[in-house]
Amino acid sequence: GGAAANRGTNGGNVIEDDGAVQVFSLTLGEGITATPAPAVTCDGINDYTTGTEITLNANAGYAITSATLTYGANDYPIVGNSFEMPAQDVAVTAVLQARYTFDSTSGALTLNWGEFNRYNKWGSEVTASAVTSVTAIDEVSFTGDCYQLFYNFTSCTSMDLTDVNTANVTDMKYMFYGCSGLQSLDLSGWHTANVTD
Repeated sequence: GGAAANRGTNGGNVIEDDGAVQVFSLTLGEGITATPAPAVTCDGINDYTTGTEITLNANAGYAITSATLTYGANDYPIVGNSFEMPAQDVAVTAVLQARYTFDSTSGALTLNWGEFNRYNKWGSEVTASAVTSVTAIDEVSFTGDCYQLFYNFTSCTSMDLTDVNTANVTDMKYMFYGCSGLQSLDLSGWHTANVTD
């Protein structure tokens, strides 16, 4: 049993017990992975059979905002983060967006996408007293236990959280405690029916 690979300049053959199967290489840009696993890896090159449905995934903490498939001399946009492997060697590049960004110079914390709560928020590079503003954009949700989520954001003077989905929040206790610099906060669109504390 088993398989052996033989690579050419464009594609190669995988020799299996039942004969040769032609494969082509998939080169991935930084920050992305692909599923399923390649049919074979030869000399560090991931090879797939033509017609394999490939799904792209971003590394943890990132989302793919757009991706491009390159083969021949042409670039093709990938729709929906998946594509069918063509009968050519290809390269994939992607534009990634972080779940959040923090500008340490201005103090701006931007929540770009995803779920945030007490246990899943931002990294240690975000110091509460250094945050001057918080803006939530593009499908941000607060979920579950949001106890002290913005605790001691003492320098924060503005928060735009109007479009945050809060339908699954259960605990908002002390969520804005210590935010002494805030002048106003519009939470009128928040759904808080599931909040118990």
